[in-house]
Amino acid sequence: YNTSSLGEDADKLMVPAGKATFTLTENSDGTLTLSYVSDGEFVDETTVPDTSGSDTDTYSITFTNNKYWGSVNCYYWATDDTTLSTWPGKAMAYSTTNDYGEKIYTLDIPSTAEYIIFNDGSSSQTVDIPVTGSAKYYISGGSGKAYTVATWE
Repeated sequence: YNTSSLGEDADKLMVPAGKATFTLTENSDGTLTLSYVSDGEFVDETTVPDTSGSDTDTYSITFTNNKYWGSVNCYYWATDDTTLSTWPGKAMAYSTTNDYGEKIYTLDIPSTAEYIIFNDGSSSQTVDIPVTGSAKYYISGGSGKAYTVATWE
């Protein structure tokens, strides 16, 4: 069966005449193994990384440290799962410094997270921020434990 009629971006699958069996196995290391048997005889097997859903399993969160905190953490949780991270959250990775001398940090969080809080690990933090997808934030107002944020592009 040739799937090329499905469009130029479709994967092609050529199967010779006869009975063919394909088996897709998810391995414990996160890879997938595809085995191909034709007319009862083993033909080929290939193992590839499992990339199914990889574009939607995480959100990329970016934070501009415009208050010059010594460290930047992102605590995230969901209403039905407060154990996604533990306080004060995960340390965000330094990405770059903008034209204003402010360091920019990033972190991928699970797409199941519903809220985030940015904090410095001690006395400063933002309000609870609803997660709607990948976004870039900076502190826009407030103080202490109630900094507010806005997004940027």
